[in-house]
Amino acid sequence: MTEAKYVRCSLQTLSDQLADDGHEACPTTVGKVLREMEYDLYVNVKRLTGPYHPDRDPQFQYLAALVAAFRDAGLPILSVDTKKKELIGDFAHAGATWRREADVVNVHDFLSDAQYRAVPYGLYDVLANQGHVIVGTSTDTPQFAAEAVARWWARIGCHRYRGAGDLLVLASSLPTSWRLVARWGAGPWPSCAAA
Repeated sequence: MTEAKYVRCSLQTLSDQLADDGHEACPTTVGKVLREMEYDLYVNVKRLTGPYHPDRDPQFQYLAALVAAFRDAGLPILSVDTKKKELIGDFAHAGATWRREADVVNVHDFLSDAQYRAVPYGLYDVLANQGHVIVGTSTDTPQFAAEAVARWWARIGCHRYRGAGDLLVLASSLPTSWRLVARWGAGPWPSCAAA
């Protein structure tokens, strides 16, 4: 046996390869032997951050100070992020539901077969420790992001943070963040009456 640290094969594929080499073993037996050899199923773990950059720590220190100042003043802090876009229509989705018969769905997930593409946008109100999701169909992420923040402000923020003159929006994607800041700064905040 080789010293391979991991194998990217299904149990069925391993069983077939063993059979080709003259060793009959069903997939269940292959799984049992792998576990006995201290192998297990793993998913990727994100830990690699790339090379050190001298501006990284000052950026995070600046953001931490900004968050602390807003928190101390009781001003709103939103952490925002676009989530995975989903095709809406007759597409297969993971999981099962109890029913008398299965739904018939498309074999392939082609955008052209979708009724539309849903774009979930997550907003996390740091001070209130509450999350919000707004789902839209816009392909213009910065515009949709600005609209999502505006909706949150009109529905919740202006009531929770009455009189706040500032709003801190934390976004992880630099290009989108800069466009979001430019678009958000271009117009006035929506009033509470807009809710």
